[in-house]
Amino acid sequence: MKAKRLYGRFALTSWSVDRVHHKGAALTEAHVRLTVNDAPFTAVMKWLCTDGQGGTLLDWQDGGLWRLFPYSPLPLLTEAA
Repeated sequence: MKAKRLYGRFALTSWSVDRVHHKGAALTEAHVRLTVNDAPFTAVMKWLCTDGQGGTLLDWQDGGLWRLFPYSPLPLLTEAA
């Protein structure tokens, strides 16, 4: 229900990944282009490798989960030029 509440008003109709930048052993940024509610946006999506219990794991350690941070849509969206 939380995802529906956060994302329910955003209609994603297209997306593409421009590049992925590994910032460290547990942090990656995905630079993407999106069409949301018929408007173009760019976003930098930060992904953190976690242990699923609030801790951070290095990407080569077993059991890691990649989590989007922050997961709310508004900090991600920047109007495209």
